Amino acid sequence: MEKETQAKIKDIITGICSFYGQKPKVSFSTPEDLDDKTIEVNVEVSDGSALIGTDGNNLVALQHLIRVIWRRQTQYPSPRFLLDINGYRQERREYLRELAKETADRVSTENRLVVLKPMNAFERRLVHLALAADDRVLTESLGEERERRIIVKPKTN
Repeated sequence: MEKETQAKIKDIITGICSFYGQKPKVSFSTPEDLDDKTIEVNVEVSDGSALIGTDGNNLVALQHLIRVIWRRQTQYPSPRFLLDINGYRQERREYLRELAKETADRVSTENRLVVLKPMNAFERRLVHLALAADDRVLTESLGEERERRIIVKPKTN
């Protein structure tokens, strides 16, 4: 991502955070578990609870808001980025990988399907990818919108 693009995103984030009385520290990285075209925008603030929200809902909305502001100010499509505040998404990715592994173990041991709680598209994708190489289980998504969830079931030979 170009330096001027990073500076523009940082300016947008700084402006939004100022409404919450926060002074953000913004950095950019390319995590190994994201595709090569997606940059992670890491924001550190003293209190991220209002910016993250319940189950990260405010974080998702904030990421969308940044993209909308970008398009309005630049007239160009938003660069591909993933917003993370105080490491919330990184911790969530680690949790979901562990949940996927534990669920696969449980499904293969009990030989019955397990339905996970509803997740957003990004989180579902992480679980699907985490279990794609596991030859003991299959995954599929079921439901609509906010109630969409993953079903992990034993693979029949």
